[in-house]
Amino acid sequence: MCSSDLVSLDSGVTFHYREKAGDALVGIFMQDRRDPSQPSIYLAERGRTVEAEGQSFLMLEKGTIQRETKNTSTTSIISFERYALNLSALTGDSSGGPGEGDGDKVIYKPRERSTWELLRQDTNEAYYKIQEGRFRAELHNRLSSPLYPFAFMLIAFAAIGEARTTRQGRALAIQSAVMIVGATRIAAYAAWTASVRSPFAAALLYILPIMAIVLATGFIFYGARIQPMLARLLAPLTTPLVNLAARFRRA
Repeated sequence: MCSSDLVSLDSGVTFHYREKAGDALVGIFMQDRRDPSQPSIYLAERGRTVEAEGQSFLMLEKGTIQRETKNTSTTSIISFERYALNLSALTGDSSGGPGEGDGDKVIYKPRERSTWELLRQDTNEAYYKIQEGRFRAELHNRLSSPLYPFAFMLIAFAAIGEARTTRQGRALAIQSAVMIVGATRIAAYAAWTASVRSPFAAALLYILPIMAIVLATGFIFYGARIQPMLARLLAPLTTPLVNLAARFRRA
């Protein structure tokens, strides 16, 4: 294994990486034995250094943390997608800015924080400056989430609430509702992913369920007028599903 010191590490810390790929380190292994009662091992597929407010962070991606408690002979393994390590804490340099030298401080990811914490987020926090987009996406995803069950309920009511004259008509209505709910949920997931980079995409998290609520409500009150036109528009999509369901019933 090829190894190299990323920084001048404190006594009791061993750091290795397999290779460099651009500004990233690949195949990271770090062992922290500064606390003899609870040594830790960090394994990660990739990592890169990030500077924020004069502090250096090592952003690890897709790895695990293994912590062993000597007195109990138990080992805990924590998996993570992204994990931030304060490198200043590993150099033994306590002369830096706030937060340096605090090696035991846990940095919680956006999804691990409460909604109240996200609403009152300190914008000066170094980790927030690195992951501002993820904080935004997580907050707006939580705030918009209550709108979706309400929208899906109205979609279902609009689709199957009206009396149907044939079994085929009810099956068509159910299939249409499932397709609309699925398309709305997929679009919401795409908006949530894009909101990491775009504030406008975060607005779509609210626009999508509100549009679904408005359209479903309109269909509930004026469905008799627009249902024939909607059936013609959806026929190319729903007819194959109806035929497939009929085959299964005959079988």
